[in-house]
Amino acid sequence: YLFFLKQGGHRGCAFRLVDKNYGALKPTPLLIAKVAGKLPPLPEDVLPLFWDAKEKRFVNEVDALRKRLIAAKAVFVGEFHASVGAHTMQLWVLKTLIAAGKKVVVAVEWFQQPYQKALDDYLKGKTDEKTMLKATQFKKRWGYNWALFKEIIDFCGEKGIRVYAANVPSELSRAVAQNGLNNLPEKLKKWLPKEMDTSNATHRKYVEKRFEPMLKRGVFTRERLNRFYEAQVVWDEAFAEQAVKALKESGADTVVLFAGAGHLGNRTAVPNRFERRTKIKPFVLLPCSINTPLKEILDTAVINCDFLFFTRR
Repeated sequence: YLFFLKQGGHRGCAFRLVDKNYGALKPTPLLIAKVAGKLPPLPEDVLPLFWDAKEKRFVNEVDALRKRLIAAKAVFVGEFHASVGAHTMQLWVLKTLIAAGKKVVVAVEWFQQPYQKALDDYLKGKTDEKTMLKATQFKKRWGYNWALFKEIIDFCGEKGIRVYAANVPSELSRAVAQNGLNNLPEKLKKWLPKEMDTSNATHRKYVEKRFEPMLKRGVFTRERLNRFYEAQVVWDEAFAEQAVKALKESGADTVVLFAGAGHLGNRTAVPNRFERRTKIKPFVLLPCSINTPLKEILDTAVINCDFLFFTRR
């Protein structure tokens, strides 16, 4: 059995975790949080089963995921924007890190960078929810049901977690998709990421594959698809840049990025762009519907993510 052996110290009390048969155990953050009963249970909308992409096997121990999360300097959790299960899992990740004593900072796709101050004011309790939603133009610029994101943002406010708006203004992404990077109005250029890499052939193939049906049906011309690809790069670089900024400015132990699965679903998208800037390889956790065919799961390569979690809705 496990119990705490109390020992004195000049800064109060220190604790050693002891097993009567094996002696003192290393008091890892996970063990301490577990014994203290602080670890949150998995959300009901998420199955207690995960796919380890590196090992190519299913894992049914939640602690296997917890250990990876707690050890990571950067955690990227993908979402299907309207998925309840994906967002409850994102909240669970935050609660797990906080329970393990980690100082956390968050970056999210849901808010655009020009409206950072309005988000900050809400998190600090200076304004109410209605004022913040209006000031950030949440409904116009994001469009999804606020209820899906409210609990996460409010938890951050309660715990004093800074949330960075990772998205670029809609005016910028729209202009790039319509006219390309070389034809931008001067007033929009200030929102471009400082580093832009459009030369990665693997990333281009990843993006274009998702839109091949539209190209074949004539919805996209090749020229339009090229411009849309540039817009995707703007998003991916911006999310990576803001996650880096959040980590550096906050001095946090862990930066957590919440963004669409399409932006995190391949290492060449946001993850590698973050790693290029920091030399830190993020731990990537992606959602998967329980209705996904087994073959698709088995074909998930290491390049895509570290773990898959399965949502009921």
